[in-house]
Amino acid sequence: MIFAAYISGVARQPEARGMLQSIAILGFALAEALAIIGIGLAFALK
Repeated sequence: MIFAAYISGVARQPEARGMLQSIAILGFALAEALAIIGIGLAFALK
């Protein structure tokens, strides 16, 4: 969903591509980190 929103935003405002790209990559990294922390926490609590 992160990259779908990025593509939609670039389609609407192509001049904002650079700013949107950095925000999309940051959002993807945070979502992945949250998933990895959740998996690690599940293993730690078991």
